[in-house]
Amino acid sequence: MYHIGYVNANSLPDGKFAQAVCLLEKSFDFLFIAEHWYQHHNARLAHPLIFCSTTLPLSTNKTLPRGRKHGGIYLLVRPHLRSLIQSTTSSQYSITVSLPGFRFTAVYYPPYSLSEQNLKHNLNLIGPVDLLLGDINTKFPFNSAARTNISSSSTTTRSILFQTWAVNCGMVHISDNTQNTISHQIPDHVFASTQIQSDITLHLVSTRLLAFQTDHRYLLHVQYHHNAPPTTPHCTPIAPIESVPGPVRFHIQRLRKPKVVQKFQKNWALMDSLFTRFKGSEAFDVDMLDGLLCSAVQGVAETVLGIYHPEDARKKEDQSAQRLATQLDMPSSIQLVKRAQRTSAIGLKMVSATSTSTPMAESIDHYSTIFDTSDHNPNFQAIRTDHTPNSPSHSRNTYVSSILPNIPSCPTFDEVTVLASGLLDTVTTDKIKFQLGRMSSTSSCGSDGITVIMLRHLLETTFPQHLCQLYHACLRSGQTPARWNEALVYPLCKDRKKPYTATNSRPISILCLFRKLFESLILPVISASGHITYSGIQAGLRSGYSTLTNVLTLHHLIEADAARHIVFLDFASAFDRVGWTYLQQELQEQGMNPLVLQLVYQLMYRDMSYSLIVNGCQSPKQPRTCGLLQGSPLSPILFNRFINSLLQSLNWNSQPTFPSGLFFADDGVLIAPTITKAQGLVNQASSWADKHGMSFNIPKCGYMVTNQPIRSESYLPHTLTLANQHIPFVTFYKYLGIMFQSKGIDFLEQGNLLS
Repeated sequence: MYHIGYVNANSLPDGKFAQAVCLLEKSFDFLFIAEHWYQHHNARLAHPLIFCSTTLPLSTNKTLPRGRKHGGIYLLVRPHLRSLIQSTTSSQYSITVSLPGFRFTAVYYPPYSLSEQNLKHNLNLIGPVDLLLGDINTKFPFNSAARTNISSSSTTTRSILFQTWAVNCGMVHISDNTQNTISHQIPDHVFASTQIQSDITLHLVSTRLLAFQTDHRYLLHVQYHHNAPPTTPHCTPIAPIESVPGPVRFHIQRLRKPKVVQKFQKNWALMDSLFTRFKGSEAFDVDMLDGLLCSAVQGVAETVLGIYHPEDARKKEDQSAQRLATQLDMPSSIQLVKRAQRTSAIGLKMVSATSTSTPMAESIDHYSTIFDTSDHNPNFQAIRTDHTPNSPSHSRNTYVSSILPNIPSCPTFDEVTVLASGLLDTVTTDKIKFQLGRMSSTSSCGSDGITVIMLRHLLETTFPQHLCQLYHACLRSGQTPARWNEALVYPLCKDRKKPYTATNSRPISILCLFRKLFESLILPVISASGHITYSGIQAGLRSGYSTLTNVLTLHHLIEADAARHIVFLDFASAFDRVGWTYLQQELQEQGMNPLVLQLVYQLMYRDMSYSLIVNGCQSPKQPRTCGLLQGSPLSPILFNRFINSLLQSLNWNSQPTFPSGLFFADDGVLIAPTITKAQGLVNQASSWADKHGMSFNIPKCGYMVTNQPIRSESYLPHTLTLANQHIPFVTFYKYLGIMFQSKGIDFLEQGNLLS
């Protein structure tokens, strides 16, 4: 059963908003608050219980608006039901919510400022619904015998309009069984489809009894018994995903006070005895060391700083923005920009692509097809090292496997292999301190709540030595803690011009800080291990290169008439489809040290799991056996090594001053003087992709002919094919965010985009 409420607030100051939140938490699943007048609007939208709002009214005056805004509806939703919302559609006067098999709308139609023509237009935009409720500012005469609406000479034009709309849409007016006459003589009404009329119950709740200050006498409380068969064909009921407790955060702003910093460091000294007790015992048990270190930092932070839950904090008035605005340092400015970006994206909610599923279910299905493949190799038999069953290292590894059976058996490495890898030189106490000083203090923390600012205030304690001990245990054993392989994945919208669905999103992984710091330290070794020679046409993650390098190079080649045929390539989920078998093969051929190769497997492919965060809801853990984590410091360089063989083959027979392609990570463009040469380059790329488990998003690729007057597509004597499909012929293409046309950068269009 769904409990849906509607109340006309007639202004929404902080005290009344708090009352509305209590109403939702005690009595409703969905609560619409009308006439909030857009008071503290941006702060309201950041509240975790507000799902969406009506759109702001457009000002028709050229002068600055005077006075307050009018109208407005907020939709408040219980957290465990957010995952059921397929989509919401908002206008200036209505909010429509789509659930599996049930679609309902809340409206507020002002009495004088809304013309009948605009009202009809809004009802047409809403379309077919199962339930419509709200303040329509009209009354209906009541026939107690027939219990239907009848028209009379005293009936207003708006009431006739709604009666006509109800008849045409198969809707009936719903009355409170105990207050039939009152239901027709108040401005707030409920209409239900004839198909679900028997499943709808209306209760008029006195606002005086609720102590809710408004000029409306009643609150609408609609009960929908949704256990009945759904009205949408071929729709099966979908259970809501239970809300998972959010991550714990610490009040790190309190570290601005010197006395708190001293207390923070003093409490760490008390925790230091924990590590002394375990010193020298099971030095290679990385999970034990990681657990102790993480718990110690969390314990000190909880004792000194205190904890809070982000969801609860967002329900309170935002005082951090005012405090940050008074700070003149760069971190505070960055935090203000990030807060503004988050606020602007609050109203952007993922929607369902179909009427029979939810955004969460579609996201789980979409990313399961990408992340969960049969390419997983849990035993990791490819790496061979010399060790005997009776060696101490073998006994330690057997102990770890016995207490952690889900972690596959891992080979150990002799001292020669460890020293040859160069890893120990990159992980020292001094370099840990230096790297922590370089890391952004505003970067997202993992689910453990440990931030860069917290660790920086522990640099003068014994913490760096203990962290170095953990990292050295990882390097010598070739293992990393299992906790590091759990990620929170946020699917971000790729193209805001298209519906924000699961397929129109890219996954960003939030990882724990211990892992990100470890990866940053070993990044130089990962980049240089073996006899790798990076292709000169790759500009991604190269010192002194940027996207501007490729953009200007391509523009210069087109202007010089040296790039007659251009093919823009678009990989399908490039980072997310890199399989371990293919990556391992490339890294071994490049001569990567066995220990370094083992660490790559441990960090990227061993027992990976993730939870999706969709519209504020967290999914159950899902397995991940494929792909490089977007959010990991190692992923870009690993992808560069993975794709390097393709770039080398494309540029093999090219002139020194004329590249056959330009790449920035996975964004590539092929350059050829003739169409035959262009097709040959495309064939090389297609063959490489087939051998490495990759594919191209061909509709998003593009073939362009430069410096020729193309009258029509039929002008071209030939077309290019990729994977037996024609590459779309284009006259305009956006490459690395810059619009290109047949004569190079389209500066006019680029200026329009920027403006």
